[in-house]
Amino acid sequence: MLLKNKKLIQIFIAFILVLSTLATTNIGASAKSTKLKVINTNSLNVRTGPSVNYKVIKTLKRNTVVTQTSTKGNWSKIKVGSKTGYASSKYLGKITKPVSNPVTNVGKYYSVSAATLNVRKTSSATSSKLATVKFGDQFIIKSQASNGWFKIEYKKGKFGYVSNHYGYITKSKENAYPAGTIFGPLSGRTFVVDAGHGGAQAGAQYYGVKEKDLNLKGAKTLQKTLVNNGAKVVMTRTTDKTLTLEKRVAISKSTKPDAFISVHHNVYNKKSEEGYLALYTKKAEKTFTKYLFDALDRPVSAISDVPAEEYRYQNLHVLRENPYIGTLMEYGYMNRKSELDQINTNSYRQAMADGITNGLIAYFKKY
Repeated sequence: MLLKNKKLIQIFIAFILVLSTLATTNIGASAKSTKLKVINTNSLNVRTGPSVNYKVIKTLKRNTVVTQTSTKGNWSKIKVGSKTGYASSKYLGKITKPVSNPVTNVGKYYSVSAATLNVRKTSSATSSKLATVKFGDQFIIKSQASNGWFKIEYKKGKFGYVSNHYGYITKSKENAYPAGTIFGPLSGRTFVVDAGHGGAQAGAQYYGVKEKDLNLKGAKTLQKTLVNNGAKVVMTRTTDKTLTLEKRVAISKSTKPDAFISVHHNVYNKKSEEGYLALYTKKAEKTFTKYLFDALDRPVSAISDVPAEEYRYQNLHVLRENPYIGTLMEYGYMNRKSELDQINTNSYRQAMADGITNGLIAYFKKY
């Protein structure tokens, strides 16, 4: 009986050893070889065995492709070129194919919404300029670059790339622009119109008239005239509210306009001072302001005898702290009764708006 039990125990032990061998073999070998790449390091050591105690036979750089033939614990047996050895599995990862984004805009129309848009040789803002397209131009999208830029035929047989951030994408030419879009010489341009003072800040007051009210009326007339010429206009205020100089500048910064125009009315210190005035602060605003000032003469002189005074430098917060070009227009002097009677009329406000608008059109045709 004892011999029989002893024999059974021997058979059982042998069976356990077989199972253990099978399990070890199963863990230590992969069913098939797998392509992996080196990750998370730029110097992966390949050793003669599955331990840091073994000799280094090769060092691999990041993204090197290897063939994994088996694993042992935290180590992979790999083959790279003619070399076979072991490397830590935590530095090996799957090779993933880049996901290609399907180009869905090819064949659609791209309608330019900026005043002007540069066509480039390649899909980069630093690439050489081939041409300029303008607001209202529409093109079939030939292809789309990985950064989103569109390839267009800007001229018969001539191709180039434009940024995809300055237009509308539609399936057809029709209805590319929002309802109510006005096509005009200032289409694609954005302006901030600032009605000076307001609320608790009345500005000058003469003969029962407050400057803040004249400024708002003048600003609204200018807004309407600019819009009728295709421009987008952002007003710093449309009601009688208090607005700090800092807030006016903040509105301009958030809008990122083509220009900032502040509307004011003046008070003379010398009796010789009379007429409308245009002011600039930054050097870059001098030419801009001159264009607007010069354009006022014809419409203003046609309906009044308010003279042109001058355009000149003045250190003004709303221009100095503003990263965008601008001007401050003084429509006329309130403390001269004969002048106030003329500048406080709808016809005068419209003449000023027409002159400023014409000046903007002329300036942006050249610059």
